[in-house]
Amino acid sequence: MTVEQILDQKGYEVVTIGPDQPAKDALRVLCRKKIGALVVVDSEHHICGIVSERDLIQACDRWEGLAFKMPVSRLCSSPVIACDLSDSIEEIMKLMTQRRIRHVPVIQKGKLRGIISIGDVVKMLLEESQQQIQSLKDYLYGQGTGA
Repeated sequence: MTVEQILDQKGYEVVTIGPDQPAKDALRVLCRKKIGALVVVDSEHHICGIVSERDLIQACDRWEGLAFKMPVSRLCSSPVIACDLSDSIEEIMKLMTQRRIRHVPVIQKGKLRGIISIGDVVKMLLEESQQQIQSLKDYLYGQGTGA
């Protein structure tokens, strides 16, 4: 299974935020959209970073109340660790595990195409496992009836 197959099912929408927007705006978008990260892009759609719930929590711990007024560009993770549409789910799992990240933007030919979360990966693995189990059951059931 590839990143492209995951995005074909999940969708290609990516929620972004500008680098100069305050952290409180990022927090508001994360809460309202019920997502865990925003890709930070400038006015020319160049990726500047990624800001996650974890980044915001760490900023609050470090700067307390001031964190909410800071521009997202000061709090985001950069450079962005990204993947390609052709990358396999195994490559993405390895990347997420090694780099201890939960969101990976998908970039193809320099353009932002989507974003993959650890939840997307787990969902696809569960679906794939269920299909394999059903195939085995079908095979065993077919064998048991003499078919």
